[in-house]
Amino acid sequence: NTRVPFGTELPRITAWEAASQALGSNRPVISNVIVGQVSNRKVFNVNVPVSVNGQNRYVLIVTDEPPRIARVLVEQGLQQDWRSAVIDGKGEIIASDEPMAASTGQFPVGALKGNGTVETVLGGQDVFLQYVKSELSGWTSVVWAPIATLNAPTDALWKTLTAVSLIALLASSALAFLF
Repeated sequence: NTRVPFGTELPRITAWEAASQALGSNRPVISNVIVGQVSNRKVFNVNVPVSVNGQNRYVLIVTDEPPRIARVLVEQGLQQDWRSAVIDGKGEIIASDEPMAASTGQFPVGALKGNGTVETVLGGQDVFLQYVKSELSGWTSVVWAPIATLNAPTDALWKTLTAVSLIALLASSALAFLF
């Protein structure tokens, strides 16, 4: 563990289930968010099986913290009113660019299974939400926006068409009156 001096005795790993899955497979396994025993902060582990003579003998564990994921979300530069979050397999928010969601710790929309879309209420607003579950990590990526924001271009188009129609009607009525 690079957080402590070389040779320091380490505690047993917290996310043993993910490490065990990695040992039993030939693919990386990503844990849910846990509190690291050495860092005493929220972390997640990327568990990679290490093969010796064709047999998985060890697990290399790379630990990272949720703020790295949050930076990636913020860097996406979503349009105003659009929000995003990453949720682990337990439903805990790993990272979000939405302060309300990040502060609650749990995503307010029940268990999202698989991939899909849903209209729901978040923070008192009707929103359209789309989610995709990663096969590798079991985490879910979520993007949402208020329905009013999504309908705004259509509403503006209807207002413009209505205004143009009224102007055309008034102009044709005025011309009819003159002739």
